[in-house]
Amino acid sequence: MPRQERLPRPIGKGGSWVKPCLNPSLVRTRDLEAYLDIAAQAGYTAVEADVGAVVALVRAQGMRAVRKLFRDRGIELGSFGLPVDVHAEEAVFRAGLERLPEAAAVAAELGARSACTWLWPSVDELPVPYASRLAVRFRRCAEVLAACGLRLGLEFVGPHHLRGRAYPFVYTMADTLAYIDGIGAPNIGLLLDSYHWYTTEATAEDIRRIPVHRIAHVHVNDTDRPPAEAVDNERLLPGEGRIPLAAFFTALADIGYAGPVSIEVLRKEPFAEPDLEVARRALAGLRRVLAAV
Repeated sequence: MPRQERLPRPIGKGGSWVKPCLNPSLVRTRDLEAYLDIAAQAGYTAVEADVGAVVALVRAQGMRAVRKLFRDRGIELGSFGLPVDVHAEEAVFRAGLERLPEAAAVAAELGARSACTWLWPSVDELPVPYASRLAVRFRRCAEVLAACGLRLGLEFVGPHHLRGRAYPFVYTMADTLAYIDGIGAPNIGLLLDSYHWYTTEATAEDIRRIPVHRIAHVHVNDTDRPPAEAVDNERLLPGEGRIPLAAFFTALADIGYAGPVSIEVLRKEPFAEPDLEVARRALAGLRRVLAAV
């Protein structure tokens, strides 16, 4: 494999390093080995990946072989999407919860720190019973993850066009942290996404008020639209829009965040360029942003 590139400068206190994380939203390929090759060749040190595909490969080839796939490329599994549909009917939720222990154990073996999911910013169900049911489900997932040393990251969703259902729910950073407090599981933290931070018009000072241990994972992306007009699946690569990403990362550095930063760029259509080219361009954009920190 080609020699990996590393981020050229520390951004956190005491020389901490951001760990650039390839996100599946950037590429077309869904073959795990090809995906890891792209990550390594482009200079990433971690990936987000479909943990179901990873588990299937472990079942087929064994944990030792899959661990070697990651290790030979210098790649860790930085995080993964929670493979449990907490928003679904009870039977679907229970089926996913039954599969979670295996997925969590495999992910932990490959270096993962967290599993992540999101909160709808508005709902059609009455908020109190909805929030209560969801909190119970999050606690049950968190208990399974904790047994493998993993955290559960909850992401608030900020774009205004998603707030139109009958009742507002959790869509700000402050409300998400308050909701996490109410759930009461010590290994639940915040998935902080620059898009949602921007569309809710939060500030760098808001980030600085968060104890770093409360952040489970970080996503980065961009938009060329003002906060109230940004559309969730029309994102840009870091540094190609107007989100103040230097301020975003400076605040993260100030509180001492040192972990995976996943470049999640949701789009209606995939990028036209080859996967490797997109992955490299995304990482170059992140590096330019970090150079201003």
